[in-house]
Amino acid sequence: MNSNDYFSGILKEISDDFKIDIINNGLIDVIASSVYNGSINNVLKNDDSYWISKNEKNSWIQFDFKTRSVSLKSYSLRSYCGPKSWKIEGSNDMNTFTLIDQRNNPNDFKCDEYVNQHYNVNGSQDQFRYIRITQGDEGGWAGSSNITHYFYLNRVEFYGSLYETVTNTK
Repeated sequence: MNSNDYFSGILKEISDDFKIDIINNGLIDVIASSVYNGSINNVLKNDDSYWISKNEKNSWIQFDFKTRSVSLKSYSLRSYCGPKSWKIEGSNDMNTFTLIDQRNNPNDFKCDEYVNQHYNVNGSQDQFRYIRITQGDEGGWAGSSNITHYFYLNRVEFYGSLYETVTNTK
């Protein structure tokens, strides 16, 4: 993947289609288990702003596509001191989540520079209104050898198919 394409997926498509800020205009919602620093909306910006959760196990960030659903094929993450392990799940009711992808210690993120990574999805191809990224029990990187449970992300993008109405696949 060309480095310019890491963040040209579904979220950018929604923003470009409406030529507006997708958060402030209610097209999607982003929520998180907690906020230690930064803003959860920063993961949608094309700059070095960030979101960091509190130092809690299994911290997560969730995207609500509201009147749309997503069939996820791949995704990109940008981080500085990013997660050491994580899982991506989808839901249509926020009660039942289906595992879409899981990464355990890929060693892709360290604390010495911003890193863009792109991952193909091997899991479910169902359509989901909600996409949640949860940091794994191994936590994230903090310094050269310390592990914490702060979940640090600069940018998130999803790739796949976007549908105009939520389809319940269960």
